[in-house]
Amino acid sequence: MRALEDNPQEGFLFSFVNVEDCLHVEDYFRLLSEELEKIGVDGQFALLGEKAKRVFSIFLEKVKKIKILSIEIETTQTTAKPSYAEAFEELLLKLDSEKVTIVVMVDEFPVAVENIAKEHGNTAALGFLHANRGMSQRAGKGIGSSIQAQ
Repeated sequence: MRALEDNPQEGFLFSFVNVEDCLHVEDYFRLLSEELEKIGVDGQFALLGEKAKRVFSIFLEKVKKIKILSIEIETTQTTAKPSYAEAFEELLLKLDSEKVTIVVMVDEFPVAVENIAKEHGNTAALGFLHANRGMSQRAGKGIGSSIQAQ
């Protein structure tokens, strides 16, 4: 996976994320969102088509708001929390890039599933698997994923 990231083929942006420390579903989607956020910070989303740039910009704004709201929620003890999972799924559904495909390479996915099962039970882990599968099946042309266990 690292070789793909270091030597990307034309038309692809590769992003590597290790999720072995995830204990919660929202931690997983936070890591994926933050990894995609780096693409914007690095200026790589300039490679996307105009429509995809707008979708990606909206996603980055949502991630920024979630971070800010999460801090405010922690200090005010409000129960409603913004969701990285929702922002990430919306990106998957709407991103349809004609110029480049963003490939999110997820390392240690089975470990994350085991961690979620230990922390929250098998039903939560199964729900997490179904959510990931459903999201990847509904994703637009602009994003793909590669999951690997090492």
